[in-house]
Amino acid sequence: MSLEGTLVYQSSPEYYGRFFDPEWKEDEAEGEAAEAEAEQAAADAGEATLDDAEAEAMKVKMAQAFSTQPT
Repeated sequence: MSLEGTLVYQSSPEYYGRFFDPEWKEDEAEGEAAEAEAEQAAADAGEATLDDAEAEAMKVKMAQAFSTQPT
């Protein structure tokens, strides 16, 4: 599970109920559906991607930002 999926899942009412509400009763199908929903939400959020030129430019920029040598 991705970080986004974990955060979405842990912020759900089902998660709160399971761990913090002593009267909570969870239906197994409901728990599986909530987990699948959290994974789908994370997948929908997507990941940022860079092409090779953007990645190289970012690498140079980061090297300059963290360099101990004055520019």
